[in-house]
Amino acid sequence: GFLSSQAGRDIGNTGFAHFFNEKFLAGANNTGSFTKHPTERPLLNDCHLMRYIAERAGSIREIPCLIEKLIDGKALGGASENRGAIFLFADSESGLLIECDSQDYTARFIHTGRWVVSNHFTTASAKRWESQPPNKNTITRRKRLKYLLGKKNITELSPEDIFAFSRDRKNAPDSLCNDNLEHFWMTVSVECQFITKNKPLDSINFVCCGNPLHSVYLPIPITYVHTYIPMLDGSFYKATEKRYLKDISCKKAPDEIKKWEEYAIASKKTTGSLLCEAYQLLKTLV
Repeated sequence: GFLSSQAGRDIGNTGFAHFFNEKFLAGANNTGSFTKHPTERPLLNDCHLMRYIAERAGSIREIPCLIEKLIDGKALGGASENRGAIFLFADSESGLLIECDSQDYTARFIHTGRWVVSNHFTTASAKRWESQPPNKNTITRRKRLKYLLGKKNITELSPEDIFAFSRDRKNAPDSLCNDNLEHFWMTVSVECQFITKNKPLDSINFVCCGNPLHSVYLPIPITYVHTYIPMLDGSFYKATEKRYLKDISCKKAPDEIKKWEEYAIASKKTTGSLLCEAYQLLKTLV
């Protein structure tokens, strides 16, 4: 009775980090600012909230009332007991930014242009809940992405542009492509959803399982409903992790990865075949 999704998550997590559901609604999840409303109560965290929305919402217009229902039920949490959450959603018409903590939320509909987020609140309402100013890492990454996007006409953004942004190492260790050489966190997956407005069934979800400098982007049609077992059981990610540990200080993705992505986007092969080929490629690059 719920909507199905192509979703990314870490093993053991019952929620979603990012999703693209059957109604062509896309969602992404970011850790938010430290909040003045910390709580130790067991609540739905940011990933649980992503799944809750993915399974119920067919458009961005349906999302605010779902958030309000969770607030009324005292179930809404954030990324941790003392941090809020930031969500980006898009459907075939518009975009939506949600910033929230356990007590309140703010919604900003985005009909034209762009809005950049990292890991701190950006709306005036949500900033009032911050318990401490944002750190250098999140400020630097947001500034860098705004700069890169500003160099491109929004109507001309290509999948390859997005791939390059996610692999950007400028200002390391406070780079768009985070690693854990100096931080305890790193970029472990990416989803980039291209929604075709006039023909939504042609929409593509570009999925990267693993750190994008060490893994490939896979073009997954929104109509693809199967599960590739190596992605489900962790084998695919482990192949990317071996690459990462072998070349932990690399500054760009190997040429073999970029060439394969160009081939996959132009290929007429089935999604299942491309998934198998990608897995084999990553294992040979270790």
